[in-house]
Formats: sequence, structure tokens, C-alpha cells
Amino acid sequence: MHVESQWLTLGAALTQGDWEDGDDRTRCVGCGMGKWQPGEGAISCIDVPDGTFGNATGLALYAPCDHGFHQPLAGQTKCEPCEAGLFADASACFEDNIPGCTRCTPCGPGQYSNSSQSACTDCE
Repeated sequence: MHVESQWLTLGAALTQGDWEDGDDRTRCVGCGMGKWQPGEGAISCIDVPDGTFGNATGLALYAPCDHGFHQPLAGQTKCEPCEAGLFADASACFEDNIPGCTRCTPCGPGQYSNSSQSACTDCE
């Protein structure tokens, strides 16, 4: 839920990445790790979506998982590497308008991969 820019009794506006803490509205608090807040004047923070991570406090943006990594859960602080035999690349990650990889894809027949790979290699 977002509230139009709300002023604190101390005279400072809530900014992106912050939320108003407490009923007395006397301080801004940065969103915790794994959470973000894109709006100003917020009264809560939002979990970063699956396929992304938030590894700092006070985030107004989150980061997508890199190729070779995935995160199937929302609200996480890091992405996990794809295991050997699996990969995560741009075509598999961004086809559903998801900002990052939520899953790893198995290599095809006659292919292999080590962990954290963005593509599979053909067997010789």
C-alpha cells in the first residue's frame, strides 16, 4: 500500500527505499535486505520478486539474477547457481516478463554443463 508523500514530524519526507516506522511517524527506516520500496511516502516495504535479489538495505530497485543463476523465491538476498547439467540464459529467463531467472533449464540430449552456466556444451 502506498500513501501520498507523507511528511514526518521531524520535517523530512519519506524517500524511495524507506518506509515510515511506527504510529508516531517520527523516523524513516530503510527497507531490510530482500525488500524494496519504489514509491515515496510508503508505510511498508515489498519483497523483491522471484528471479531477483536485494542484498542491501534501503533499496528503491532490485537486481535480476545473473545468467547461470536463479532464484525461485521472492524476498531473497542472493541468487543460487544452477547445478551441473542445468543452465540459465536470457531466452529462458526473460520470456515470461520476469526480471531474472526463476529456474534452471536442463541441458538437451548430447549436452552438458558445469555449475553456474548460461549455456550447455555439446558432447564431442
